[in-house]
Amino acid sequence: MVAYVPFRIDQNEISVYHAKKNIFISVDKHFWQKLSKTFNEVILLDFFSEGNRVGFDFKVFELIEFPNNRILISGGLLTKDIKIARKMNLAGVSLDNFALHREFLINRLR
Repeated sequence: MVAYVPFRIDQNEISVYHAKKNIFISVDKHFWQKLSKTFNEVILLDFFSEGNRVGFDFKVFELIEFPNNRILISGGLLTKDIKIARKMNLAGVSLDNFALHREFLINRLR
C-alpha cells in the first residue's frame, strides 16, 4: 500500500493535510512510525510547490522519520529535483501536469 501525504513546511514545522477535517495538522515522529509500519511506500506531495515550477522542498527530509528508499516525491518538481531524488536513493518521483503535457519531456528526464 502507498500513502499519499500532502505536506507543508512553515517556520521549520511540518504539517500534513487531514482530509476529513479539511485542514493541515501538526504531526510528530509517531505519525511517521505508524505510516512506516502500515504502508510500503509514501508519496510526499509538497503543497506549496504543487502547480508551480519552483522545485520540491527537500527540507522535509530533516523533519520526518521514514526510510528514503520507500519515499516518492511530488509537487513542483524540476529536473534538478529528479537528480537529487536519484542521489538520495528515493523510491521515485511522481510527475504532474507539467511533465505530462510537454511532448518528449519524460524521455529527457530519464
